[in-house]
Amino acid sequence: MKHIVFASAVALAGLVGTTASAAVIGITEGTRDLVQGTTAVSSTDTSSNPADAYDFGALGSNTFEVYGRIVDSIDNFAFGFTATSAFEISWIFDGYNLDSDGSFVSESGFVSEAANDEKTATFRLLQETSPDVFVQVGADQDYTTDVLAGDEPLIFSGLAGSYVLQIDGSGDNAPGSGVGLYDVQISAVPLPAGILLLGTALGGLGIARSRKAKKAAA
Repeated sequence: MKHIVFASAVALAGLVGTTASAAVIGITEGTRDLVQGTTAVSSTDTSSNPADAYDFGALGSNTFEVYGRIVDSIDNFAFGFTATSAFEISWIFDGYNLDSDGSFVSESGFVSEAANDEKTATFRLLQETSPDVFVQVGADQDYTTDVLAGDEPLIFSGLAGSYVLQIDGSGDNAPGSGVGLYDVQISAVPLPAGILLLGTALGGLGIARSRKAKKAAA
């Protein structure tokens, strides 16, 4: 019995901290030059209506990379994770940016498209509480280029559910002369499967101990 318990404990220890993985889905949004390894998409994302969002829901991944370009419109991206998953939205540092000569260089987070071209955009998180009904979660987060490597990477985090990430470049805080390039990642943070199994195993050990105590009493 001791050998069985020890082997089970070793197996569970190996599982704790592991998570399911899937291929990363990468997109380049709108009029931004295509980022290598991603798919170009043109979505109905130029209005404030989150129901028109580009939807990641059916793409079968736990991680999405979004490389976008924001001027005076609004970009909407819909995503959802299961009841066992929380999520994080963070900057992709060392992503892609256009250099002044039009070539790609390694950059970060939220940068201006051209030299001396400042841009401010509002990032907000909306939760879909029922079909086509959206409620904002938390406060607006305003960012002005350049958000570079070394800054805090996390933008939003939350629990499982259906959401829309909205990048708003049309507000009063967004000068019409500016153009920004944003690199963000939406990723699930699933509860490690090993923790669920560990709870089951500990319950089993409790039953075994109870049975042993009853036999000793008899």
